[in-house]
Amino acid sequence: MVNVEINAAFEPDTLKAYAKNEAFLVISVKNLHASSSYWCECDVLVKSPLSLAHDRELENGRTRIGIAKPGSSIEKKIKIFTRPNNFPDDYPVGIVAYVYEEDGTIGERIEHKAAVPCKEGVTAP
Repeated sequence: MVNVEINAAFEPDTLKAYAKNEAFLVISVKNLHASSSYWCECDVLVKSPLSLAHDRELENGRTRIGIAKPGSSIEKKIKIFTRPNNFPDDYPVGIVAYVYEEDGTIGERIEHKAAVPCKEGVTAP
């Protein structure tokens, strides 16, 4: 049985309303199993005004996270962008993690939801 934990965070943790933004979605995978390593990759799903590309709307993509050794955690940063038509709101980000066992079979499919807040009066980093 696969025993992993998926978490998501944003850097910076708040986006500025009515402006183009660049931020990182930080996906972390923690292997809670004591003796097995797992390979992990994730689908990232966003909706407009968020995008995974700086020059066009890209709503979904896949990234390789890597190998999570027993009792350790790994993380990957994914850049996300906004258009200037972003209004104050919480914008959802979906993550679907595929955790592969040592023999290459999918051990578990984990869906994780996160949201990045967009607010007025936030200074751009």
